[in-house]
Amino acid sequence: MKIHSLLAGVLATTILHAQEKPADPFRENNTGENVAPEKSGPTNISICWETFSLPMATAAQLQREQLPDFELYARLVSAVEKQTARQEAFTLLRAKSGQKAVSESISEDIYPTEYEPPVDSDPATPVAFETRNAGMTLEIEPILGKEDKILDLRLAPEVVTQVRRSAWGQGTATTQMPVFETQRTNTTAILRMDQPYLVSTINRPPNSEADPDAANRVWFAFVTATLAKP
Repeated sequence: MKIHSLLAGVLATTILHAQEKPADPFRENNTGENVAPEKSGPTNISICWETFSLPMATAAQLQREQLPDFELYARLVSAVEKQTARQEAFTLLRAKSGQKAVSESISEDIYPTEYEPPVDSDPATPVAFETRNAGMTLEIEPILGKEDKILDLRLAPEVVTQVRRSAWGQGTATTQMPVFETQRTNTTAILRMDQPYLVSTINRPPNSEADPDAANRVWFAFVTATLAKP
């Protein structure tokens, strides 16, 4: 009787071992258990910044319709194709989650800010200078949420346009100073991945010298966040 019990125990143990999944000697986790697959490669976030301009009356009508952001974006893209709106900017920038990144498409304008007064017939002499970046600058800081579906985004786009140079002083003390126009937004937002998000309007000044029709046009600014594919 004891012999039969011993044989039954050995047989049961053998069956249990046979049912267990054998361990893979080439895996770091050598337990044979199912392990969730690891992400392949680093997670980088792609931020696409776009602006569209259209007549103020049309922009106001779209706003009154209270469209979802993705639908408003689609309407603007369609209007661009029909040439009833203009796409003004398109900037793409990638970054790691939690890291700042900056994209610049600029020309550096160096101009004097302080002068020594003129002496006799000699003109005023510049003694201090300042640099202004004219063009497009985009700064971002994305933080990816759980399951890669939500993004906490800080962004600071800026468009600087030099419109002319202005004369200051008179006679030998006359100097030329640049005049700039600026479009700027500095904000934070929580948005869904893969969906266009309306950040703000970012219009030119109403009395813009770069665009005489600026007072009658509205610029919509959108950002779309996606996971960058390696």
